[in-house]
Amino acid sequence: RRDPIFPQHSHHDPELMLTWNLKDVLPARRHVYYGKLILGKPSMVSLAHFPDFYALHGPPHDEHYLDDYEAGRLSRAAKQIMDVLVADHPQATKELKRRTRLEASRSRPIFDQAIAELQRKLYISMIEARYEPTFTYVWDLLDTWLPEPVARGREILRHEGVYRLIKQYLSVVSYASLTQIERVVGVPRAEVEEAATRLQDEGV
Repeated sequence: RRDPIFPQHSHHDPELMLTWNLKDVLPARRHVYYGKLILGKPSMVSLAHFPDFYALHGPPHDEHYLDDYEAGRLSRAAKQIMDVLVADHPQATKELKRRTRLEASRSRPIFDQAIAELQRKLYISMIEARYEPTFTYVWDLLDTWLPEPVARGREILRHEGVYRLIKQYLSVVSYASLTQIERVVGVPRAEVEEAATRLQDEGV
């Protein structure tokens, strides 16, 4: 409609729900990756570009999550969630909380932080949102849910992934500062500058 008015009860507005439902429908059909990836916020990423993100932020092929934990790079709660999912997946949020003994209300921040941590590290993915009988997310191991994009990501050299993501980002936004690119792609400034110089040299 022309000049729409933002509704008072947005979660029950049928028109807004057309957009809101995309975050449920597209990941469930394996059309996009959905998780806390860009700027630490929930993001939908095309599977055409997701392997490049995986090359930058995913765990190395020869590294196990227990290696991450023993090196101090993974929290205890995140390890507990991985233990459960590796043993039996997928799992709904409620069941994950019960099996990790993080179901108490005081444990909610710990659980939520661990889920976000595992999404940022590309260990897990939200694969479904269920609304009946109560609302919950369903989680799975990322390399099980999207095996082909993950496999492609493991073969991509890091500097090539950085280059392609920056090239794609600039093709969409036309202009961005090095700081903005650094935040969106999530890599150190030196890597951003190297890719930007290459793009300049190529006349892109």
